Amino acid sequence: MDAIRDVDCGGIMKLIEIADQYVLIRNLSRGAAYLMRWSVRSFGRHVGRAPTAADLTDGAVSAWLASLASTAAPATRAEHRTHLLSLWRFAARQGYCQPPGDIRRERAPEPQPEAWTVEDVGRLLAACDRLGADGDYLRTEISAAYESGIRKSDLHGLRRDQIGETISGYRMSKTAWPHEPRLRPETVAAILAREGTHPLACPWGPRKYRRLWARLRQLAGVEGRGGCQRLRRTGATWIAVRDGLDAARGYLGHRSQEMIRCYVDRRYYRPRGVLPPVPRNSQQGEQA
Repeated sequence: MDAIRDVDCGGIMKLIEIADQYVLIRNLSRGAAYLMRWSVRSFGRHVGRAPTAADLTDGAVSAWLASLASTAAPATRAEHRTHLLSLWRFAARQGYCQPPGDIRRERAPEPQPEAWTVEDVGRLLAACDRLGADGDYLRTEISAAYESGIRKSDLHGLRRDQIGETISGYRMSKTAWPHEPRLRPETVAAILAREGTHPLACPWGPRKYRRLWARLRQLAGVEGRGGCQRLRRTGATWIAVRDGLDAARGYLGHRSQEMIRCYVDRRYYRPRGVLPPVPRNSQQGEQA
């Protein structure tokens, strides 16, 4: 990460200090706090120093977003815009600056989630046998991730006493909402056969973990990248195909109607068309 010059701001609040206040008051997660500060640092690189509340002008922020066009994807630019506008509105409410006016638009593209097929998941599980002892963990992880739909970090952090055919006492770390995912009995047995208080904790560092997943996909002949997150999308997609979007939303633990757009692969799922009742005085009704 490029450094930005930290200079005396003459008593004007620095954006990073305002971001610290925002994180505290909004009780943001570590990941959300990192992303907020990431956007502040990016804006700072544009202005060439540690940015302050005085730098929050329509022109300066719009110019920053325009400067990202050659280096950042549309979704990233839209995310930066959201972060800085949230911080700017907060700063205005605290009296540090004027609120935003007209800021350059950055439209994120429509999400296009990609899922594997059910057959692909079967091939991944079968390919674990070719990885020796390393494959034992991946087989268990794949089964648990696909069946439960739990995010990777939450899955790795599950305690032994939570694991059963229904995961107990579990709150999703991203939202803190309670959720009760399911597991098949044979998957529960495979997890509990592992040692430790957190039997699904990854036994390797991130580099080896990514390397083993890449090798597994190659051995299985499965196209595309991904691991647990793609398994989460795969489970949601095929539940939606079989049982509808409400069932997929329940599997994911989502309350939002919109979030399903980020998980269901529209190559496989098609909305189910419906027809209203036939009017009584229609030709069909008379024939009946």
